[in-house]
Amino acid sequence: MIHLINNYNGDDRQTVRELSVVETAAEATLAEHQAEAYEVSILLTDDSQMRSLNRQYRFIDQTTDVLAFPMLSEEGNPQFSSTKAVTHLILGDIVISIPTARSQASTQLHSLKMELVILTVHGTLHLLGYDHLEDQVAEFMFQKQNQIVQKISAQFNLLFAISDPVLDPDWR
Repeated sequence: MIHLINNYNGDDRQTVRELSVVETAAEATLAEHQAEAYEVSILLTDDSQMRSLNRQYRFIDQTTDVLAFPMLSEEGNPQFSSTKAVTHLILGDIVISIPTARSQASTQLHSLKMELVILTVHGTLHLLGYDHLEDQVAEFMFQKQNQIVQKISAQFNLLFAISDPVLDPDWR
């Protein structure tokens, strides 16, 4: 189950329409790991709140795109496989900065919707125990992230490049 909390006070309606993809991306990532019974809370916020959280929990006084707060310790985090039953647990929380996501989308030349998919999958993988501190595990994590993002991209016809506004009026 995904709990989406929109604390972002952006003024454009388009952003609100984009947010539905966040829930879908988290659900797809959990399904890929046979972890649908887990609960994840996702907070969508602005750079100010993100900076505050980053400072409080990581001691880094700047904003960031996504933070993940796993509820399970490494010892308590089961290995996810199709042969194991998953119990009902709160997996953790993800926080995404909408302004930073929008900026990164523009820099990477894709839509905000695509960036939200990438960040949500990334955060959910962290909750599932993936990390990218060491090169070997980072490569595995990013391969898994790209695989899931590609599936969601195909499902929603999202492109990595920005769509043509004439052909797709909802491109941003």
